Amino acid sequence: MSMETVVIPAINHLLRQEPWACDRLRPFAGKIVAITIEPIAMLRLRVRADGLLERGKSEAATDLSMSVAARSIPSLLNDKAALLKGARIEGDA
Repeated sequence: MSMETVVIPAINHLLRQEPWACDRLRPFAGKIVAITIEPIAMLRLRVRADGLLERGKSEAATDLSMSVAARSIPSLLNDKAALLKGARIEGDA
């Protein structure tokens, strides 16, 4: 089982709970996001037309890169904004 098969449904679950987030992602449909969870993994995701995410093709150009330390992930459970406080974001945001 790959990390994407666990992480993408989890992110989409969170996005479905916050319709405003999907609304904000819709204009970026087709864009590729590379998320690095240091030091664990790198995920390539594609924004769908409905504002949810799917697995991005490895050969597609990256439109946005985001790096976050693995230790900051648990803070998402208590404070969703806390995750972005420690993130580095580059590209079309």
